[in-house]
Amino acid sequence: MIHTLLSGREAQLDRLTIKRIQIRRDEIEPTHFELHGVEGCLYPLTGSAVVNDNAGTRCGVGRRKPIESEGVRKGSIECVRWPADSGVKVAVTRTGDYAFDAMMITYRPKDFIVDKPPNYQTGGYRNEVGRGAYYREVREIVPPDGFRIHVGETYSPGTNDDPKVPDGVWSSWPPHATPEETREQYEHHEEVMFFLMPRDHYGIVKLNGKYVSGDRAKGLMEVRNGLVTSMPTGRHEIVSGPALPGQGWLYYFWAYVSFLRKTYNQYADDTGTYLK
Repeated sequence: MIHTLLSGREAQLDRLTIKRIQIRRDEIEPTHFELHGVEGCLYPLTGSAVVNDNAGTRCGVGRRKPIESEGVRKGSIECVRWPADSGVKVAVTRTGDYAFDAMMITYRPKDFIVDKPPNYQTGGYRNEVGRGAYYREVREIVPPDGFRIHVGETYSPGTNDDPKVPDGVWSSWPPHATPEETREQYEHHEEVMFFLMPRDHYGIVKLNGKYVSGDRAKGLMEVRNGLVTSMPTGRHEIVSGPALPGQGWLYYFWAYVSFLRKTYNQYADDTGTYLK
């Protein structure tokens, strides 16, 4: 099953689209999709699959445990990329004993065509940011030359050493926006996030910036398990909790197209005052 979660020209986006690919444990037939004039990036969340396309690409992806398990923090992240140069037909076939779940990001360039082959990436960067209530693990795969889509994930365990303090966490804080991103560059930046957390749990995002449409983002937004939303250029602090022990964790997948070529740890400001 492939379904669109958020698309360009709606929900404060222009040319970026996020879709979700889900293949159940009882499904043996491949899931097919086509890309025409758009750059694409497939990012596995859980399970495993084999990816084939008519350009000769064949690779195994996934082998990831459920997000809430500790095992997901030890496995490598990976993605498969397709350039925006011509049409491509892709088949995704689930393997292993678990359902396959993945994010599919596409971006339609305005004025250039990239003559590049499909690209498989694994590993990427892993950054540990903050400590205590601010601690989070950020992993990302930077796009190679000729590709535009940045993808990665943030995981916050949300546990405190003090048994008297409820679990919960501040994520995306201290701020990590660059000076350029807090100015009038919003028309060159599109970003989406997909949140996972314990069922019936919640979080809050504080927004301050502008969307690619030019609309101002300011105020608070509630976050629930399964929410997908666009994020503005600027700042977006996220708080999750409070929660019972072991239920304060927060995970979110993120993808963006930016006017900057950067990695997260270049601009993570880790000099704040921390709580324990």
